[in-house]
Amino acid sequence: MSTGEIVLKVGGEGGSLTLLRIKAASGWRFRVIRDESTLRGLLNEEDCEGLEFWSQSDWIDSWESALAHLDKHPWHLFVPLRVHPDFKRQISMVVRKRFRKDKHAEEDTDWNLHRLECWRRLLD
Repeated sequence: MSTGEIVLKVGGEGGSLTLLRIKAASGWRFRVIRDESTLRGLLNEEDCEGLEFWSQSDWIDSWESALAHLDKHPWHLFVPLRVHPDFKRQISMVVRKRFRKDKHAEEDTDWNLHRLECWRRLLD
């Protein structure tokens, strides 16, 4: 795995997304890592053929671009595992915004309420 400090880590069925940061001369840089290697153990060899279970972005120069990379996945609907203390406020605002935009997440189902509670506990 890449070196860097974890800003955000979320998990889902079979994998996780991690946002890392490093300090560069020009400021903070970010990288998104997608790890779905758990799925490999659930699939037979034929089903695994041609699938990529792990990937990472190049280093990204801005917070907004890092969020755009994360937004390739419905990360706000995943289980929050870790949020760096310096980013709790920013992540909290972004998660609330994503939930408001996501029509499926707006429904007051037990699952959506549970996800929101997980985020609230981690971000408080």
